[in-house]
Amino acid sequence: MSVMVRFGNRKAILCQARWQAADTALETMLNEATQQWLAETGGPPLGDADPDFTTALTVGIAHGGRIHRNIPSRRPITREVYMKARQIPLF
Repeated sequence: MSVMVRFGNRKAILCQARWQAADTALETMLNEATQQWLAETGGPPLGDADPDFTTALTVGIAHGGRIHRNIPSRRPITREVYMKARQIPLF
């Protein structure tokens, strides 16, 4: 369902491929980094049991974060969100 990542004294929550944080600069940076990662790599493997956790590990840790809490995602809903995020814009 969601992953909370700590960045020093700031926290961000990743839920269904979108980051939310009280610090808007952190939130914007993480969302842009996630979109770039999805575009470059396709994101978590298609059969990933918890794609939000995999994304938080990859993007959050790369930007100095540490996993604080994890509530496993609802697989069908989250899988659909990541499938849509993988689509390549044609124009």
